[in-house]
Amino acid sequence: MDTTSLNRERNLRHDDFASEDLTRSCEMIEVESKENARVIVRIQDDILANRERNQAALYFGSVIFLPALVAVKPEIDERELISTLQKRQDVLSNLAKFNKC
Repeated sequence: MDTTSLNRERNLRHDDFASEDLTRSCEMIEVESKENARVIVRIQDDILANRERNQAALYFGSVIFLPALVAVKPEIDERELISTLQKRQDVLSNLAKFNKC
């Protein structure tokens, strides 16, 4: 099976990026990328902690009393934020390649 087309990267062009991104230095790209990665890890840790707390609340809520179910925290907004940050990470990665950082 020929996989050369799958492994070949598309040539990045100037118009692939927002104008404000094109003004970023390699250092600025790296700083933002590291901060995004740190935030993604923190949110993932929060989601895991919330999941464990939600499982306990559901167990005790169903066994003991209904108000414990109010403690269940949704993860939808956090997952959307992770998705947004990961998309931004992709942009930053491509921008770093484009700028030959």
